[in-house]
Amino acid sequence: MSHCSVDECSRPTLARGLCQLHYARWHRGSDVGPAKLLRTPGDPNATEKACTSCEVVKPLRDFFNDRRNATGKMSQCKACMGAKIKGSRRLRLYGLPPEQYEEMERAHKGRCGCCGEASPKLVVDHCHRSGKVRALLCDRCNRLLGVADDDLALLKKAIRFLRRHQDATEE
Repeated sequence: MSHCSVDECSRPTLARGLCQLHYARWHRGSDVGPAKLLRTPGDPNATEKACTSCEVVKPLRDFFNDRRNATGKMSQCKACMGAKIKGSRRLRLYGLPPEQYEEMERAHKGRCGCCGEASPKLVVDHCHRSGKVRALLCDRCNRLLGVADDDLALLKKAIRFLRRHQDATEE
């Protein structure tokens, strides 16, 4: 077992060559004293960084901040992090793997599965009772069905109401 790299400290190493106490101080940005960190800090004058996911060199502004990382930035760019989070959320909530979502996106051709309008952002629509994924919808249609709680009788009543008052809405 290795020991903390801070002089005069004999506690076991937790991370980065530091014990739990000194690692916590380093993580908060406090001075840990003379220590040898296992990873050296990144170039303070760097303006770009390569994303470990897409492997594209991008400006530092395209990465989230991370004090724990030697460079002060996350290893993946914001776009890759967002795609990863969305993909894992869809899988967790709907059991929809990224490949299946992408296939649905291609089939919808950027159009809502309900109103048919083009939408830059389509969301996964699913039955709240069975959990089964139905289609990709624009935000407006997804909210409409959600507020109506997928109640066909209520939606039919709403259509009758709108037809009855059609003249009033066109004025």
